[in-house]
Amino acid sequence: MKDQPHPGRNQFIGKWGEDCAFAFLESKGFKVLARNVRTPEGEIDLIALDKDTVVFVEVKIRSHHHAGYPEEAVTEEKMEHMIDSAESWLQNHPEYEHNWRLDVIAVTGSINSKNLQIEWFENAV
Repeated sequence: MKDQPHPGRNQFIGKWGEDCAFAFLESKGFKVLARNVRTPEGEIDLIALDKDTVVFVEVKIRSHHHAGYPEEAVTEEKMEHMIDSAESWLQNHPEYEHNWRLDVIAVTGSINSKNLQIEWFENAV
């Protein structure tokens, strides 16, 4: 019988990856507006402001590349959900509707790893 992953472990790792992405964006001068925003179409990991552009960010985490790169987990279907979620959020925030984009941040490594890698895919659609 195969061991089942601990359900809290994935949430812990996911939060850690989002924390890494949050710090990365702030280091690039972004202002993070919100985290883990739920819309009727899905969840947005991070919403940030890059000058006058709202950036909707999907964060993907992998501890290593054995199962593929984190960004490979962002499927066409996931991108469609991201667009729908962003448009839903923008309906409630019309002040931002003119300038927005979708980014992906891929985090590879583990919490105690010295080899943390962060890759940023701007305008990922």
